[in-house]
Formats: sequence, structure tokens, C-alpha cells
Amino acid sequence: LSLLTQLRWYMKAAVSSMKHYLRRVMGNSILIHEEMTIILYQNVQVLKNRSLTDLSGKPDETVVHLLT
Repeated sequence: LSLLTQLRWYMKAAVSSMKHYLRRVMGNSILIHEEMTIILYQNVQVLKNRSLTDLSGKPDETVVHLLT
């Protein structure tokens, strides 16, 4: 895969993870700006701490399950 294709894939996975997290945390809640900012910062920290490499050592597994 080209570098641009990989970057697009990582960006798509990051957006998907952010949406999933926000749906779980917020549900149908309406938040003020400060609350939303706190939730977004917390999510960024969670995403930064996730591994982007295969930890199992099995070459047939992908990192998709780690990002979504």
C-alpha cells in the first residue's frame, strides 16, 4: 500500500473510533462546550494509548480490531 493510502486508512479508523466513543459516552445528551471539550480530550488520550501494531505476533491478524 502507498503511504497516502495508509494515512487515509488510519484517518478513517480514527474518525470511526471517535464517533463510536462519542455515541457510547453521550448517547442523546446535549452538552455545553466545556463538557464536550473534556470528553474529546479524554477520547484523544484513550486513542493515543492504543497500540497500532499487532500484539499477538500472528501475521494473519490486522490492526483493524485495535482501531475500531
